[in-house]
Amino acid sequence: MLHGAALGGVITLLTSLATMLRSNPNFSDAVRATLAAMGCSVGASAFALAVVPAYLRGLHVAQVPALQYASATALPLAVSGCSLLLPRLTTSLLAIALLGALAYLSGLRGAATFLALQGADKTRAAALASLAPTLPALLLAPLYAVP
Repeated sequence: MLHGAALGGVITLLTSLATMLRSNPNFSDAVRATLAAMGCSVGASAFALAVVPAYLRGLHVAQVPALQYASATALPLAVSGCSLLLPRLTTSLLAIALLGALAYLSGLRGAATFLALQGADKTRAAALASLAPTLPALLLAPLYAVP
């Protein structure tokens, strides 16, 4: 279940290094890039693991499958820290939205096959499992967008 946070950590490191390799880097840019990438990547996994299992408990899903489902569904959003390297804020937000859509499709399949949910429960679980990790990335992307 830590694979999302581990991938987020690697993405954070790569985003920080890429920021420092740009022309005329300064310390404040590196700190902003690191904090924003960490919030986008690691925050996506952490927020999904905090919110989604609580909802799935109401659907009588066991704790361990709920955690695994939330972690796996949030995995595409763990890469969202890389979207901060795109040249404009609009493209970063679009990339995050596309990753959120990918997480939603993954969540639909996972809810049906892994959790055996059907109908409205499957749709709600997938929507929450993809929306929860998308929110930190969407909120933190304006903090740092490469000019």
